[in-house]
Amino acid sequence: MKNDPFSDNGMTNGKITLISSSDTFVRLTGEENYALIMVQTASGVTDENVQAIIALVTVLNIVNSISMSVSARMKQYGAMRAVGMGKRQSASAICRLQKQSTSCNLKWKNNKRKRS
Repeated sequence: MKNDPFSDNGMTNGKITLISSSDTFVRLTGEENYALIMVQTASGVTDENVQAIIALVTVLNIVNSISMSVSARMKQYGAMRAVGMGKRQSASAICRLQKQSTSCNLKWKNNKRKRS
């Protein structure tokens, strides 16, 4: 590239910047099992700051997943309350359903690993 979009002044300073699709990257480098995370930060930012941001994003993702799960099941929760379940009973039923779902997922993953 003639100009570097990732530098402060836009100059390459002798560095090569390659922007490509993942298919082109694999074809050029031969690497297939890779993870690429690029974070451009201002000067003075430490690894601890970046790790804190990643941890915050992770926690927010988990909270979002739980929130979406609850909102997707609101009709089911309403039906449980409509047939006479109390708050404790419905909370207990929700916990049991989550445990069953989690254990089923873990069993499925373990069985899948054993077959491989």
